[in-house]
Amino acid sequence: MNYAEANDTVSQINADLESIVAWVWRRFAFQEDSKTHRSIEHWPSNDELVAWLVQNLLCGTQLRGDCDDFALLVQLLVRYQYGADAGELLKCRVGQE
Repeated sequence: MNYAEANDTVSQINADLESIVAWVWRRFAFQEDSKTHRSIEHWPSNDELVAWLVQNLLCGTQLRGDCDDFALLVQLLVRYQYGADAGELLKCRVGQE
């Protein structure tokens, strides 16, 4: 792979990441774990994340969770898209609209 091809690949990955983050962001509402899971902190397994995503998509309801739920869901979708450990691909952007 030459420099131009590598640059195109990186650009596509960044566009994909932005699309995934935007997709989750449109469907996500912040809610503390104490309300969602009735515990101070909850880190869902991948199976829980998939079930949560499917259930909410089928019911047409918003995804409700805290910051780590958002990040884990984005990471799960990136892993699904790229079929590999995408931990190195995950980038975070913090901000408000």
